[in-house]
Amino acid sequence: MQKSARSAAEQRFSQREKQEKQFIKDKEKAAQIVSDKIAAQRAARLAHEAELAEQEAKEAAEKVGKSKKKPAANAKSATS
Repeated sequence: MQKSARSAAEQRFSQREKQEKQFIKDKEKAAQIVSDKIAAQRAARLAHEAELAEQEAKEAAEKVGKSKKKPAANAKSATS
């Protein structure tokens, strides 16, 4: 038997809906991959910035420690 025009149209419509759902699913998956990548890069950048800040703080503390020692040495030589 021949398919009626309505039946053929319904079949094409159903197939098109499936394609659209698959397209949306693929699009969301790609967006999620991009979001995950951005989150990983942000985490790496923040970790690196924290490491640099810690390193700068350590260097500043060492600088302050050295500068405190120098005046103390100068104070002793001035009083001697």
